[in-house]
Amino acid sequence: MLDHALAPHDTDSLIVLLQAALTSPDCQRLADHRLLMLTRVLRTPPRTGPPAAEDLPGLVDAVVRAAPGRGVVTDRHPSDLRPGVRHHLAGEYLLVHPGQLAHPLLVLRSLQLTALAVDEPLCTATRLGIGGVLELALCLTDRALSALGPRGPNPPPPTPRSSRSPATSPRPRSTPPPPPRPTRATWSPPVGTPSARPVRSRG
Repeated sequence: MLDHALAPHDTDSLIVLLQAALTSPDCQRLADHRLLMLTRVLRTPPRTGPPAAEDLPGLVDAVVRAAPGRGVVTDRHPSDLRPGVRHHLAGEYLLVHPGQLAHPLLVLRSLQLTALAVDEPLCTATRLGIGGVLELALCLTDRALSALGPRGPNPPPPTPRSSRSPATSPRPRSTPPPPPRPTRATWSPPVGTPSARPVRSRG
């Protein structure tokens, strides 16, 4: 089903279209589906045909039907691509896509430390290490964001506090009453009982 929907279109136009869709913050909800489409395009022989820019909605419908088990991101505001956050790698400061990570720079630093620990035996076995993959990914990201970032949509403005509904506005905190002070236990003799023991006389 998916290959049938992709077949009429030009391979180069599909690659450009899907890379732009994966970079766009408005398309991150179905990022796994678009990544699946790009993988299928890259694994098929190149072909010529009409450009695919106008058919993106139809292609998305086709991949959702073909892969209903793919994850969908929900309840998330689109990321803003314009701040220009950069990460230092291989002597360059490369643009970083925020993606779906709360702390992307922390993840990148962790990957660099992992690469220092395992890349030597990994490159010996596979001729490619984590550092190489990370550099390739960031170079592609920098290229895409340099072209698409300035043209990205504006993020939605934050909701002012005065316009919040009573159901969503934070409730004032109530101060709990202080705990009761502990009372000191006292002992009193029963009624009709002498309060002190009688003293026995010696003799």
